[in-house]
Amino acid sequence: MNIVVFSGAGISMDSGIPSMDDPNGIFMKYPKHITQKDAWKEDWTTFKSFWDELKAFILSPLIQPNQAHKDLVELENLIDGKLTIITTNIDDLHTRAGSKEVLHIHGIITQDRQIDKNKSFPNCVLFGENKRFSYEVNKAIKNANLFVSVGSSLATNDFSTLVYAKDCGAKTIEINPNETWYSNKFDEVIRLPASLGIRKLINSIL
Repeated sequence: MNIVVFSGAGISMDSGIPSMDDPNGIFMKYPKHITQKDAWKEDWTTFKSFWDELKAFILSPLIQPNQAHKDLVELENLIDGKLTIITTNIDDLHTRAGSKEVLHIHGIITQDRQIDKNKSFPNCVLFGENKRFSYEVNKAIKNANLFVSVGSSLATNDFSTLVYAKDCGAKTIEINPNETWYSNKFDEVIRLPASLGIRKLINSIL
């Protein structure tokens, strides 16, 4: 069995990383356009301050992989096939937990990206830029028997991954404690937080 897991912000919340719209999160301390592709040209000082603060927070020793990340590694080791994680998260928690195949379609905070002479910031996708690994994403989904969305609303133009998975014949499962716009498009819904939902998924596969 080949499995594709599409993970969003919800899977990292138990590690202490809030969603972008959390009123107490770092994103709310800065202008809404701070993650737009040309924001660095308009105000480099504020742009750099935002990314420096976000990187320091995510890479803090307090932020560690949670049970959901670890359970996905367990699932990867249990199946006779390949498990690919497609994530919109810019943290490195999947990799630190031990997952072997992780596609960071929004980039990753642990790498640097130069955007101008003597100017760099974490290697993350800004709003208005293309997502990454489109070929690898499509290939993984095409070969998948099971597509699982965990902690994601698929709201950032990611609904196409679900559509493609269904077109390719994969069974589709949503793991999310809240109903999303696309919940009724999945074959099965597990209405639980990430860690509990993944554990239920593992038990159903065994």
